[in-house]
Amino acid sequence: MSSRTSRSAAAVIAVVAATTFLATFNETFLNVALTPMMHDLGVGAGTIGWVTTAYMLAAAIMAPVTGFLYRSVRTHRLLLCVLGLPLAGTVLGALAPNVVVLVARVVQALGTGMVVPIGMNLTLAVSAPERLGTTMGVVSAMTTLGPSFGPIVAGAVLRLGDWHLLFVLFAVLVAAAWVAALVCVG
Repeated sequence: MSSRTSRSAAAVIAVVAATTFLATFNETFLNVALTPMMHDLGVGAGTIGWVTTAYMLAAAIMAPVTGFLYRSVRTHRLLLCVLGLPLAGTVLGALAPNVVVLVARVVQALGTGMVVPIGMNLTLAVSAPERLGTTMGVVSAMTTLGPSFGPIVAGAVLRLGDWHLLFVLFAVLVAAAWVAALVCVG
């Protein structure tokens, strides 16, 4: 593999690792804010529980859909669209004055549920055979680190502001990942 190809593969793997981290980070990121959200939105525990349940159901449904879309849409375009969904859902969630936040989480999940399968396919496509174990290990590690760091980061952010700030922070992170995917994944 040439040096240029190696740098390109490394850039793609870095984007895949970052987007995989963000997708799985988002699974647990909002959970520590459910009680403040419940009070702020004036809803009960049963209603606010759907913020998490609906997110996980939508993400799970999208994983098998990814196979069809991966064969039907160019990878670069698919990744940008997939990252656009959590960005749109995050902006909607940041502005949500009521339980529209539930809809926002579903929109986020429609995209984040597809990030990991797309990332694994990209990793397999660009990795040199002798580096495949390492690159798959790095990307797989992000699927574990993301949900581990979600509550920690969210707890720190909630000390600075309310639950809307979590959405704002995540929007910035996803926008940065979208730009990186635009530039590095071709």
